[in-house]
Amino acid sequence: MENGTHNNYWEPYLNITGMIGGPIASALPNCYKFYKDGAKVEVERFRQFNNNWGDFFLAFLFNQMGNALNFQAKFTRIQENNLN
Repeated sequence: MENGTHNNYWEPYLNITGMIGGPIASALPNCYKFYKDGAKVEVERFRQFNNNWGDFFLAFLFNQMGNALNFQAKFTRIQENNLN
């Protein structure tokens, strides 16, 4: 429109409505399905912790402690290999 190729706003309107009716229309149900599937998985995972936030955070802390111990062991091996 700025360069004089179009005389009205009809074509941009058609482009916008075509976009909403085309790719966006199929994306919304897929986003909803993705959310519902993800929520279902996380609810089941939370049930493994007896629906208890304390158990959930305790498992998280033990997991982090295990990760820290693994990193410490790896760094110790790296230092030993550098000395050798």
